[in-house]
Amino acid sequence: MSFFDYRDGILHAEDVPLPAIADAVGTPVHVYSAAALRHAAEAFRAALAPLPATRLAFAVKANPNTAVLRLLAADPQRIILFDSSPALAASPASVLAGLVGQTVLVVRADKSSDSDLREAVSLLDGCEEIQLLLNATTFRAAGARFGYYGLGRS
Repeated sequence: MSFFDYRDGILHAEDVPLPAIADAVGTPVHVYSAAALRHAAEAFRAALAPLPATRLAFAVKANPNTAVLRLLAADPQRIILFDSSPALAASPASVLAGLVGQTVLVVRADKSSDSDLREAVSLLDGCEEIQLLLNATTFRAAGARFGYYGLGRS
Protein backbone atom coordinates (compact mmCIF):
# COMPACT_ATOMS: atom_id res chain seq x y z
CA MET A 1 0.00 0.00 0.00
CA SER A 2 1.44 3.34 -1.03
CA PHE A 3 0.25 6.67 0.28
CA PHE A 4 2.69 8.54 -1.96
CA ASP A 5 2.53 7.76 -5.66
CA TYR A 6 3.11 9.25 -9.09
CA ARG A 7 0.15 10.12 -11.28
CA ASP A 8 0.97 11.36 -14.77
CA GLY A 9 4.53 12.04 -13.62
CA ILE A 10 3.47 14.15 -10.59
CA LEU A 11 4.09 12.90 -7.04
CA HIS A 12 0.97 12.87 -4.85
CA ALA A 13 0.56 12.53 -1.11
CA GLU A 14 -2.69 10.60 -0.85
CA ASP A 15 -4.82 12.53 -3.38
CA VAL A 16 -2.94 15.84 -3.21
CA PRO A 17 -0.29 16.72 -5.83
CA LEU A 18 2.92 17.84 -4.10
CA PRO A 19 3.38 20.85 -6.41
CA ALA A 20 0.03 22.17 -5.15
CA ILE A 21 1.29 21.90 -1.56
CA ALA A 22 4.54 23.66 -2.47
CA ASP A 23 2.58 26.44 -4.23
CA ALA A 24 0.32 26.87 -1.19
CA VAL A 25 2.93 26.89 1.59
CA GLY A 26 6.28 27.34 -0.12
CA THR A 27 9.41 25.25 0.13
CA PRO A 28 11.11 23.60 1.81
CA VAL A 29 8.16 21.74 3.30
CA HIS A 30 7.77 18.41 5.10
CA VAL A 31 4.76 16.48 3.82
CA TYR A 32 3.16 13.75 5.91
CA SER A 33 0.36 11.36 5.04
CA ALA A 34 -2.20 11.04 7.82
CA ALA A 35 -3.36 7.74 6.32
CA ALA A 36 0.24 6.42 6.25
CA LEU A 37 0.79 7.38 9.90
CA ARG A 38 -2.47 5.72 10.97
CA HIS A 39 -1.70 2.63 8.87
CA ALA A 40 1.81 2.27 10.33
CA ALA A 41 0.51 2.65 13.89
CA GLU A 42 -2.18 0.02 13.30
CA ALA A 43 0.29 -2.41 11.69
CA PHE A 44 2.70 -2.00 14.59
CA ARG A 45 -0.13 -2.41 17.13
CA ALA A 46 -1.26 -5.60 15.33
CA ALA A 47 2.30 -6.98 15.44
CA LEU A 48 2.40 -6.38 19.21
CA ALA A 49 -1.06 -7.91 19.82
CA PRO A 50 0.21 -11.44 20.62
CA LEU A 51 2.43 -10.08 23.39
CA PRO A 52 0.81 -9.70 26.82
CA ALA A 53 0.28 -6.21 28.25
CA THR A 54 1.87 -4.16 25.49
CA ARG A 55 1.12 -0.57 24.52
CA LEU A 56 2.19 1.31 21.46
CA ALA A 57 4.49 4.23 22.24
CA PHE A 58 5.30 6.76 19.57
CA ALA A 59 8.53 8.61 20.26
CA VAL A 60 8.82 12.11 18.92
CA LYS A 61 12.36 13.47 18.92
CA ALA A 62 11.81 17.22 19.19
CA ASN A 63 9.23 17.23 16.37
CA PRO A 64 7.29 20.47 16.74
CA ASN A 65 4.81 19.58 13.96
CA THR A 66 1.55 20.11 15.83
CA ALA A 67 -0.57 18.62 13.02
CA VAL A 68 1.25 15.28 13.34
CA LEU A 69 1.06 15.42 17.14
CA ARG A 70 -2.68 16.16 17.07
CA LEU A 71 -3.23 13.25 14.68
CA LEU A 72 -1.36 10.89 17.00
CA ALA A 73 -3.00 12.33 20.12
CA ALA A 74 -6.44 11.56 18.63
CA ASP A 75 -5.73 7.83 18.97
CA PRO A 76 -7.30 6.76 22.30
CA GLN A 77 -4.67 4.03 22.76
CA ARG A 78 -1.77 6.38 22.31
CA ILE A 79 1.34 6.92 24.34
CA ILE A 80 3.52 9.61 22.82
CA LEU A 81 7.04 10.07 24.12
CA PHE A 82 8.74 13.41 23.57
CA ASP A 83 12.41 14.03 24.00
CA SER A 84 12.47 17.77 23.71
CA SER A 85 15.26 20.26 24.04
CA PRO A 86 15.77 21.53 27.57
CA ALA A 87 12.77 23.64 28.57
CA LEU A 88 14.91 26.65 29.36
CA ALA A 89 16.96 26.42 26.17
CA ALA A 90 14.19 26.19 23.58
CA SER A 91 10.48 26.78 23.16
CA PRO A 92 9.30 23.41 21.70
CA ALA A 93 8.96 21.94 25.20
CA SER A 94 6.47 24.63 26.21
CA VAL A 95 4.52 24.19 22.96
CA LEU A 96 4.42 20.40 23.32
CA ALA A 97 3.34 20.62 26.97
CA GLY A 98 -0.01 22.04 25.88
CA LEU A 99 -0.64 19.05 23.61
CA VAL A 100 0.00 16.21 26.03
CA GLY A 101 -1.69 14.84 29.12
CA GLN A 102 1.42 14.32 31.21
CA THR A 103 4.97 15.67 31.25
CA VAL A 104 8.02 14.21 32.92
CA LEU A 105 10.51 16.95 33.75
CA VAL A 106 14.01 15.50 34.10
CA VAL A 107 16.14 17.56 36.47
CA ARG A 108 19.82 17.11 37.22
CA ALA A 109 19.72 17.05 41.02
CA ASP A 110 23.26 18.28 41.57
CA LYS A 111 23.16 21.17 39.07
CA SER A 112 19.58 22.54 38.78
CA SER A 113 18.80 25.55 40.91
CA ASP A 114 15.46 26.19 42.56
CA SER A 115 14.87 29.21 40.28
CA ASP A 116 15.67 27.17 37.11
CA LEU A 117 13.25 24.46 38.21
CA ARG A 118 10.49 26.97 38.91
CA GLU A 119 11.05 28.60 35.50
CA ALA A 120 10.95 25.22 33.72
CA VAL A 121 7.71 24.26 35.52
CA SER A 122 6.16 27.61 34.53
CA LEU A 123 7.07 26.98 30.87
CA LEU A 124 5.30 23.60 31.03
CA ASP A 125 2.21 25.10 32.63
CA GLY A 126 0.05 24.14 29.63
CA CYS A 127 0.18 20.52 30.82
CA GLU A 128 -2.11 19.46 33.66
CA GLU A 129 0.17 16.72 34.99
CA ILE A 130 3.87 17.46 35.52
CA GLN A 131 6.05 14.76 37.07
CA LEU A 132 9.60 15.26 38.28
CA LEU A 133 12.48 12.86 37.74
CA LEU A 134 15.71 13.61 39.58
CA ASN A 135 18.72 12.61 37.53
CA ALA A 136 22.33 12.30 38.78
CA THR A 137 21.29 11.94 42.41
CA THR A 138 23.82 10.86 45.00
CA PHE A 139 23.08 8.29 47.67
CA ARG A 140 24.43 9.02 51.13
CA ALA A 141 24.31 6.53 53.97
CA ALA A 142 23.29 9.23 56.47
CA GLY A 143 21.52 12.56 56.22
CA ALA A 144 19.60 13.89 53.26
CA ARG A 145 19.66 11.39 50.42
CA PHE A 146 18.19 13.27 47.51
CA GLY A 147 17.64 16.89 46.58
CA TYR A 148 14.41 18.57 47.66
CA TYR A 149 13.03 21.62 45.95
CA GLY A 150 10.01 22.16 48.19
CA LEU A 151 7.75 22.67 45.19
CA GLY A 152 4.05 22.07 45.24
CA ARG A 153 1.44 22.98 42.67
CA SER A 154 -1.16 25.30 44.04
